[in-house]
Amino acid sequence: MTKGKFFTTFSGKTNTQTTLLMNPRAGSAMRRSSSMTLKRKFLICLLTFVLLAAYPISTYAAESSSKNGMQVLEEIMNLLRDHHLQNVSQEQLVDAAIRGMVESLDDPYTVYMNAEEWEGYQSSIEQEYVGIGIQLGEDERGVYAQDVFPGSPAQEAGILKGDYIIAVNGQDTTAMTADEIVEMILGDENTTVVVTISRAGSPMTYKMERRPVKIPNVETRWFSEGYGYIHIKMFSNDADELVEEAVKEMKKKGLKGLVVDVRGNPGGYLDTVAYITGEFLADGVVMHTRDKDGLDSPISIQNGNQLDVPVVILIDERSASGSEVLAGALQDHKLAKVIGVPSYGKGSVQSIFPLSNGGVLKTTVQEYLTPHGHPVNGVGIKPDLEVQGSLPQLLTGLREVGLTKLTLRAAQHELLINDVNFNESLPYIVQEDRVYVHSRVLAALSGLQVTWDGAAQQVVLQGHNTDYRYSLDAPEVLQQEGMTYLELNSFADEAAGFSWSYADGVLTLSIE
Repeated sequence: MTKGKFFTTFSGKTNTQTTLLMNPRAGSAMRRSSSMTLKRKFLICLLTFVLLAAYPISTYAAESSSKNGMQVLEEIMNLLRDHHLQNVSQEQLVDAAIRGMVESLDDPYTVYMNAEEWEGYQSSIEQEYVGIGIQLGEDERGVYAQDVFPGSPAQEAGILKGDYIIAVNGQDTTAMTADEIVEMILGDENTTVVVTISRAGSPMTYKMERRPVKIPNVETRWFSEGYGYIHIKMFSNDADELVEEAVKEMKKKGLKGLVVDVRGNPGGYLDTVAYITGEFLADGVVMHTRDKDGLDSPISIQNGNQLDVPVVILIDERSASGSEVLAGALQDHKLAKVIGVPSYGKGSVQSIFPLSNGGVLKTTVQEYLTPHGHPVNGVGIKPDLEVQGSLPQLLTGLREVGLTKLTLRAAQHELLINDVNFNESLPYIVQEDRVYVHSRVLAALSGLQVTWDGAAQQVVLQGHNTDYRYSLDAPEVLQQEGMTYLELNSFADEAAGFSWSYADGVLTLSIE
């Protein structure tokens, strides 16, 4: 929806701070400037308080003014700078003092970042970097291009999805991990990198200029049957506008049901989350926030949109913060069914305070709860329907919104669901003339639930008036790396409407 169309009590778009909902393992970006005088004053007060609390304090010291405390701090820094054997600089000492204060709080979400660290942090939330625009994956054959971003140097050069990376700048990479190859490919803007790939066994070499690349934070899929899929990777600056546009286009096409995927999403801007929630919630509370004094400040929406079609939210153990706000709000208001596994459990809000040296202080200022007052911190969002495994979660979500006739086609590095491409993998094993598929995938495809009967040592696939049982020692069952696979002919004999084929390395599964 257009920003400003609906009202919220959230005031994150002021000029004094930026409010974030982030997993600490991911980055975040500041949108606006702030009052530097106010922020310096805040920092000085914090500095004095923490240092006084960190050491034994005499009665006299406890009664001394903050001015005296700052004077002693300055004296110590000057003495260390002038006399210590390591010849430390004033900048190093100030940086260490700040980091020491922050670390003393034992709060992983409160962080001091200098200007350089802050710049990298901003890029991470917006998914921006300098490179050639490919996403790498790994399999038993090596590292390959899992995705090639539109308009990137890699796409312009001719690199394709599925190409294996065998050398970078003439150095063999066949024994390297994807992370190691990424480090070799990244570099400064306008510099060149030479990448050699293998395609169908033939080597090809491409020389490319590194450029700024932005990974899309929102991806969409459309099924011709009338169902949509929106993957929100991060609640970035533009994610709400991208979601708004996607929903609008899907409505024009006759949207019947929508799957919203926030698996792996670590969070982002609170106002972005609020605007996206407003695409589904007409009026009501998005979340409650509680500050250090226990003051409850609900964030509410008025005059939002309400999507009158079935909606599913997919979550996993890496869905954190902003993802949990969205899932919790739609779950409490019964606007969506939440599917997956319990989320990360990061139920706190951080504010970014810019500093005069170009750095920032990111500090925890509030705890948040769902609209019905359920805590999130350390608990997470509990799904309405718990499903293990990435592909089973997606298939279950599609079925729940109404897309029950499904056809999967799996080839190397590619999975099509009803002819729509997804970055998912279908686990299967071929042994002579038999093909085995992961039991959870077959269950999700068929609308069944997987359970384990410990007494009988059987895998059970259950549904309405359905109970398929497979003993672990039966020939139609394989176990590999802790996963159970079922032979497809045996499953087809029992599951109504299921069919399959395997030819030329392409596995097709269908359910009517």
